[in-house]
Amino acid sequence: MVLDNWGRVETWTATAPVTSHGPSGIGFVNFGDVDRLDVQAPITTHGTGARGFNLYDGSLRHASFDSIATTGDGAIGIQVTKTLPQLEVRGDLTTTGGTGTSLVRGVQCSSRPRSLRRPRVSVPRCPP
Repeated sequence: MVLDNWGRVETWTATAPVTSHGPSGIGFVNFGDVDRLDVQAPITTHGTGARGFNLYDGSLRHASFDSIATTGDGAIGIQVTKTLPQLEVRGDLTTTGGTGTSLVRGVQCSSRPRSLRRPRVSVPRCPP
């Protein structure tokens, strides 16, 4: 994880590029409460099961991004598992790779790459 939140943040602005390398690497993940997140530079992740942005738990009212690019088998650009009232990507949202292992709610699953993923299940299980 390059940027992660476990507490309470009113406004978080990132102005420099956010880059991660390695399996299951994440550009930004939230476990706490954020009112507004604004990433004003590219998020780039490289690796099997990598993610650009993951709203895993907690709350987030408004997320905005310059761009997100993920590369790797099973990679996901944006994964949202909680309510997110406003999501904005000003530039490109791209994901490249093949089928690979990806961590989904604490369980290693086989997944194909996706730019945007919003699971319909809340229990730890592999999606179809």
